[in-house]
Amino acid sequence: MAKSYHPAGIWNLHFDTYEKALEHHNSVKPIRGSAPELRPIGVNRRYKHCKICKGDDRIDAVLYETPVVSIFKDGRIQLRTGNWLTPSTANFMDAVLPAKFGIITLDRRRIILSQRDFINQDWNRYEIPSGDEGLTLQANKDWSKATPVNAPVHFEYVANRKVLNQIRQRFKPFLDYLKVTTSMSRVFTSDEIIEHFPEVAKRFVAEYIERRRYAYPYHAHGAWIMQSAVTSVVPPLVNRYVNPQTRPEIINEVLSMAASDDPTLWRKLTLRLLLRSGFVNCIEHFNGSAQHDLLKTFVGAEYHPTPLLSWMDSPQNLQERFTDILKIAYADICFVHREVKQGIIPNNNNKFYIDTHAQLKDNLTSRQYVYI
Repeated sequence: MAKSYHPAGIWNLHFDTYEKALEHHNSVKPIRGSAPELRPIGVNRRYKHCKICKGDDRIDAVLYETPVVSIFKDGRIQLRTGNWLTPSTANFMDAVLPAKFGIITLDRRRIILSQRDFINQDWNRYEIPSGDEGLTLQANKDWSKATPVNAPVHFEYVANRKVLNQIRQRFKPFLDYLKVTTSMSRVFTSDEIIEHFPEVAKRFVAEYIERRRYAYPYHAHGAWIMQSAVTSVVPPLVNRYVNPQTRPEIINEVLSMAASDDPTLWRKLTLRLLLRSGFVNCIEHFNGSAQHDLLKTFVGAEYHPTPLLSWMDSPQNLQERFTDILKIAYADICFVHREVKQGIIPNNNNKFYIDTHAQLKDNLTSRQYVYI
């Protein structure tokens, strides 16, 4: 049986060696009338996009016109993605490749070959690069195992903890304030947000009146509109998925506020960190009343109380979010670029900070001097 399910019914033992792959190719009857000749690779002949082809010195397992697995007469096994980093590509490749040569998985938009290291009782993992060459394995004489011969050299960015701590030390007064105040109370209300960001109130009233005007009571729920107003006025500081949304003026503002000695600015920055990535345990106090009764003069005789919302988060999360800002602003000095040992997939988590810093570095005017 194939080591992983594939709807085409592919049996990976057909590809143990070049001779077996050639024998399988010759045993498959072409689909009648196909031109050029089309031989389905599996027992389910309806899957015509999965086929087996013969070259001068190789047998190709083809998915949507891409030779995903090629078995060569000289013992080479070539794995190619055709720039399609998808579950179907990984599943097809894993179904064709015999288990003794490795296991194919899709991990964070990377197709990975994992091979068991019996000496160290571990797994070696290789990323299959995009492009025409892909990853090439060389089988030994008896085709019992295959070793990568062109695995690319990978690098990863590792945080220099000593330098990062020195950067954090530069902002120690604010970090101490953040730790103490959020330890005493980790609840933040919409009342306080409105005090520090008055535009939230204006946005809330305008949106509420607009929706009530068109008689959409279901869509005019006060809590939802308040959440929308906060999101619009206080956008996220950092977006890990869309780098350009992390604007240099926002980073400069955060650094300036943290470097000041003004508790009011520190509290405002605390709220920015709280709202950095959306709503955390947002709760409406149905029996509570907001200090800011924004609606009573706008809706005539019908009374609609202003909703009171609460956000909660931990001191550790808020400090980590501020550290994220520091990692972006100081990425050029707090990360080390190092080569990764073959068989280990590099950790790309820190690449976000490097890439974002590269986009913003020419406009980061509020960086504090840090002695390294």
